[in-house]
Amino acid sequence: MSSPGRLAVRLALLAVALAAVVAIVSWQRTEDDCNEAAATIGRALGGIGGGAAELSEARSTLLGGCHASAPVLSAAGALQGAGRAGEAEPLLRRVLRDEPDNFGAWATLSLLLADSDPAGARRARGRALELNPLAGR
Repeated sequence: MSSPGRLAVRLALLAVALAAVVAIVSWQRTEDDCNEAAATIGRALGGIGGGAAELSEARSTLLGGCHASAPVLSAAGALQGAGRAGEAEPLLRRVLRDEPDNFGAWATLSLLLADSDPAGARRARGRALELNPLAGR
């Protein structure tokens, strides 16, 4: 291969490597934002700061496309525990849209819907038990 050909290959490889680094940094930044949003909700609900605006912004971050479901489920559980089912449900539905086989989301949704939508709660519990039959024991 000629020198200009080798240079072109090296430049192409460099461009691919740089693109990969940018993608990884962006992914990590998104995950950090999601973890911080879940922590903000936990702190606010625990009375350690954060008002309505911070809660709203944190929920928006979590609804906006976190790659991992753990921070979203954590925030949904905290909201549910604080009696804020209306704010928790969209978070659970977002997880289930992306991960329809997420046992934790189905189980939490079944608890969340128990009072407001008993039929929906039964369906969610049924789906959770399909995914993990041992959970019903």
